[in-house]
Amino acid sequence: YLTEHTRTYNFANMKYGERLRLARERAGLSQQQLADAVGIKQPSVQHLEDVRNDSAGSIHTVTFARTCGVSADWLADFRTRGPQEVSWQG
Repeated sequence: YLTEHTRTYNFANMKYGERLRLARERAGLSQQQLADAVGIKQPSVQHLEDVRNDSAGSIHTVTFARTCGVSADWLADFRTRGPQEVSWQG
């Protein structure tokens, strides 16, 4: 599906958990695979991605970013570091 469609994401109000989930999914990783790569438990990834928890970040942000192939700055807080919309073809 992702290889056949272009999606435009509005990052202006995106929370940390949403950015983490998007980066993980774009990298083709499950929560368990990301957790294993970073050295934490899967429920920790699930907790961070759950926007109801309003996570502001993680001590693992840099490792998450490297594992998912995104900028740590973007993952930490995109609103101050780029355009309001980005179009990804995937």
